Amino acid sequence: TSEISIGDYFPKGTVIPASGLKLFTKYGPDGLEVILKFDFSDNNTGCTS
Repeated sequence: TSEISIGDYFPKGTVIPASGLKLFTKYGPDGLEVILKFDFSDNNTGCTS
């Protein structure tokens, strides 16, 4: 397993609802790629991004 720092993707102090955070890994052209996907359709303002 590899560790990932959310701080590499978001500025310090960014608050991310854990229930809306989905972490995906896949093998791409450059090796292992980490994909962060957010699903804010649940328990939030109804906006999706």
